[in-house]
Amino acid sequence: MNYIENYMNDGACWQAQAVLAYIRDRRETILDAGEYDEKARRYDCYITVGRFENCREQGYVFSVHSWKHGDKQGNWVVYEHRNVDHVCAAFFNERTVNTPTLDEVTDHLDNDVYCEKKDFKYDVQACWEWIEQDMKEWIEDVTID
Repeated sequence: MNYIENYMNDGACWQAQAVLAYIRDRRETILDAGEYDEKARRYDCYITVGRFENCREQGYVFSVHSWKHGDKQGNWVVYEHRNVDHVCAAFFNERTVNTPTLDEVTDHLDNDVYCEKKDFKYDVQACWEWIEQDMKEWIEDVTID
């Protein structure tokens, strides 16, 4: 049966969708950790979002790109863990042209079945706060001349 609630569903769990909404809302605050280039009329970093899909694990990859400081890229993946339904997150610092692939992400995710490293249980707020703080710290580290 096709329910109307699934009409706009992209496959990510509500927890990952909540993190996505928060990061979108906090974009300017996060980017303020770097510098605003008046001449270029933009921040020295920018954020892109891609989908993360690993069969039952669905979520998003938030990538922060530094165009002014060596074209660096930091990536944060957030998803619902397949075995415990907790919201989990991971960081990896590799540059890719497109949304990072599963192979690029897998080495940085917990390979155990219970997501021991960045398991936020059902605390979505703690997850988005960790991602926001980690993004700010990454931007500050990258943009130091």
